[in-house]
Amino acid sequence: MTATAETQAPDAAYEQLAERNAELENEKRELLDRLAKFETPIMTLRAEWQQEACARVADALRNGIFDWDKMGGDPKEQAANIATIVGNDIRREAGPTEETAA
Repeated sequence: MTATAETQAPDAAYEQLAERNAELENEKRELLDRLAKFETPIMTLRAEWQQEACARVADALRNGIFDWDKMGGDPKEQAANIATIVGNDIRREAGPTEETAA
């Protein structure tokens, strides 16, 4: 049985779709590879920022100019209040987020 023009057209369309699908799969792989290259540095930056924030809290606890009588009753409460104050300062310095800017 020989292929007619009617049977060749769907086969050609199928081949074109298969080729396009392969191209899209390659693009997808490339984009995922590019994304993976960004994830590790972002995670590292987050860890560094968290470490810096902890260091700022520790510094505030050691050297801060806080009135300890106004910071809560026991040392745990005082430390929690200092951490909250420093965290609020860090958030303010960072500027508005997408949620707060909207």
